[in-house]
Amino acid sequence: MRLPIPPRPRGLSGAERPSSSSENTSYSPWELHSPELHSPELLGGERPTCYTTGMTAYLIVNYSVADPDLYKTYQKGAGPALKIGSECKVLVLDPKSEVVEGEGAGHQTVVLEFESKERAKELYESGEYQEVLPHRLNATTNHFAVLVDGFVMPS
Repeated sequence: MRLPIPPRPRGLSGAERPSSSSENTSYSPWELHSPELHSPELLGGERPTCYTTGMTAYLIVNYSVADPDLYKTYQKGAGPALKIGSECKVLVLDPKSEVVEGEGAGHQTVVLEFESKERAKELYESGEYQEVLPHRLNATTNHFAVLVDGFVMPS
């Protein structure tokens, strides 16, 4: 299925994006994330191939540790609960994250990789992890967590 290029966002000149000719099938990163490109009406109910089900998923967590002792309690239980090393891989553990955009982010960022979004949700929502999660929530401030699908560049 051929996807049309969405309208240009405000502030970008025509030189900063591909032309809208029918021969052009390449997309810049901003176009792949454009809501117009992913609308159900445009896609006929389908998702682009770059968003297939069953792909790798990432849990991105950010916070500032306010109570180190309580946070250590969380750390002891979180690894086994999330099955780190067997079903979950730690990609990033940065206690000195730098905010380059936005407000309210914490100083520590953790990025975890899972085989799929479904498996990540199962582990996150498991009784074992839900038992230790309050320790992190009570030990940190400015916390947020997002679960995202991996990305595969369309060929």
